[in-house]
Amino acid sequence: MTKEKQRIVVAQRADLAAPLVALLEKRGAHALQVPVCKWAPPPNPARFDKIVAKANARSYDWILFSNPHTVHFFFERYRELFGDVRGLAGTRLGAYGPMTGQALRSLRLNPAMVAADHKTRLILGAIAAVSKTGSVKAVKGRRFLVVRGNARHATEDVPRALKKAGARADVLQGYAVVTDTRDLTSDAADMLNNGADWLVFASAMAIKHFDRRFGMKKLLSRFPGIRAAVTNKTLVPALKKAGMTPSVIARPNDPRDLVEKICGYLK
Repeated sequence: MTKEKQRIVVAQRADLAAPLVALLEKRGAHALQVPVCKWAPPPNPARFDKIVAKANARSYDWILFSNPHTVHFFFERYRELFGDVRGLAGTRLGAYGPMTGQALRSLRLNPAMVAADHKTRLILGAIAAVSKTGSVKAVKGRRFLVVRGNARHATEDVPRALKKAGARADVLQGYAVVTDTRDLTSDAADMLNNGADWLVFASAMAIKHFDRRFGMKKLLSRFPGIRAAVTNKTLVPALKKAGMTPSVIARPNDPRDLVEKICGYLK
């Protein structure tokens, strides 16, 4: 950082924020870790168990997981109900992105496909590549279960695309994301008492829950010099809705680019 030591709030869970925090501190910033939401079990457990039982009865040709949290909550409950995963023999598992693929492998499950990103065209393309024809038409008549959170990704609408291609697709809310209302961490209290130079957001969900917990406009009225940085241009509408316009927009999944752009802004 080229100005006085910058105070940068990272509104993300500590384990996910770790690479960015390390880069910020290496460049001389003071990183404040302020996670604003937490992952909770699905809000409709009866329906969740019913769908899990259908999966165990091999009612689906494919189960698609949208992120690592869906893998965790789905298989935690699956094993509570059925003990092991033999009931899924013959069911193909698909992952949105490498991190979700790794979450499946960590459970000793081998995904049939791992899409490069959450974009619908990439997910359908990865499914098609597994088929003998290499065409999305191969999904016609196939039965899919899409496990995702309580808000789909802005660039993803896989169930609709699958149905348009002739497949059958059920959607299961694999977990809930709720505002973290536990006692303030020392970093959160520091932010509220002393302000910050930057707020960094890696998801629209984090923006929404940050606003719910702290009140973005209220915080800005007390500390009008705060600027915002986002890790993806798709987050701009959510940030503007909360009352801010980003000063920095980084490339997706590139914490190094985010840090360099903040440094460049300060020059």
